[in-house]
Amino acid sequence: MTGDSHSVPPILASLRGLVPRASRELVRVADWWLDHSVDHASGGYFGQVGLDGLPVAGVPLSAVLMSRILWFFSEVSRHTGDSRYLAESRRAKAYFESSFVDPVHGGIVWQVDHEGRTVDARKQGYAQAFAIYALAAHYRATRDESALRLACDLFHCVETRFGDVGFGGYWEAFAQDWTPIADVRLSEKDDHAPKTMNTHLHILEAYSELYAAYKTPKIAAALRHCIEIHLDRIVTPDHGNLRLFLMDDWTDQSREMSFGHNIEASWLIHRGAIVLGDERIVGKARSVALSLAESVLTEAMGPHGEVYNARDIATGVTDEARIWWIQAEAVVGFLNAFEISSDPRFVRAAIASWEFIEKEIIDPHGEWRSHSRLDTELDPWWAGPWKGCYHNGRAMIEMTKRISRLMKGFNEVVKLPASNLYLHGTGRFANALCLLAADYGNDVCLMMHQERQGDLRTCRLFDF
Repeated sequence: MTGDSHSVPPILASLRGLVPRASRELVRVADWWLDHSVDHASGGYFGQVGLDGLPVAGVPLSAVLMSRILWFFSEVSRHTGDSRYLAESRRAKAYFESSFVDPVHGGIVWQVDHEGRTVDARKQGYAQAFAIYALAAHYRATRDESALRLACDLFHCVETRFGDVGFGGYWEAFAQDWTPIADVRLSEKDDHAPKTMNTHLHILEAYSELYAAYKTPKIAAALRHCIEIHLDRIVTPDHGNLRLFLMDDWTDQSREMSFGHNIEASWLIHRGAIVLGDERIVGKARSVALSLAESVLTEAMGPHGEVYNARDIATGVTDEARIWWIQAEAVVGFLNAFEISSDPRFVRAAIASWEFIEKEIIDPHGEWRSHSRLDTELDPWWAGPWKGCYHNGRAMIEMTKRISRLMKGFNEVVKLPASNLYLHGTGRFANALCLLAADYGNDVCLMMHQERQGDLRTCRLFDF
């Protein structure tokens, strides 16, 4: 039996079925943001939108939320080809540039009011990173040279203002005029530390996007430095966790493990290495990505497909909050781990994570819940300074890209008697697709056509 839907292994069918579901949800979320985040009266965007779908008065608009809106509409326009999202990305870029760029001292300010006037002028490295990330994405979507110029200006700002020439890496924050400040924390939840994993991860993410858009030796060198800082300083020696808060000399001050950042970093570090194109670093990043994903798979997953928040290092107590952004990053991180390992446990985890999102996180009458329906906590807003369309939007875009790429390598499935299953696939991920025949148990004979070598060989089997 060949070529019909009945010959497709159930796990393959489940994976393929995620694409239309994620695509529909992506459009629904994009339309929600078009309808609810835009402040037509002022020409800007609301700083917070409550669960009733109405803007919350008096909440400033953060650079983080604004950058994520710009990034999202730029990326979703490129992904869907919808002209409405492209137009909104242009509007967002114009507002971001006019309201958040400091014309005197350079860099991006932290918050503006509903009329675009600065209310908090401090300069967070995290905010500069998201601005670069968004502007580079906008350039890739529109070829707007002014977006690229501003992204490059901010890249220079990060390198010259935030870079630590002594120990490497990047400082957290400064005052508007680049003088030191006492409290450099991103939020009240963070520890006091001159360097953090979070800021470094998003600088790496930003530089990856910028280098993908505009390849120069300086950007390549900075991206390489960011990746190496993660591999050598931020990832723990066993590659299973991240050091979250660090002193200027990289002394670890962390008090907990962050499962959400573990799974997010697993694929962002790996993507950065691929964008850079250095095979030696790609090999290291692949190993780290699999170790981080493995630690989350084995230590942080709940019974419903969810990923828990964190674990206290001293006590070993796990914070079992099921937070929206962690679930989104889990889908991508597990898919990435599957692509580079062919281990079917990761694709099962990705499917379970998405099904948990659909059941417990998505609200069809709003955006995504901050916490799942299984949690007692729920933030009273759909959008706010720290809740944008970035984690969930990116997860759905990455899902559809990655699964479509996997499926492209699958040509034909033939189920034989005696529980033998032959898969004939072509393309980069045919081996991974063959291994999904785990549905049919250990008595499986798997064959594949390797496009690169042009030969037929037996795939290695996992102990299913």
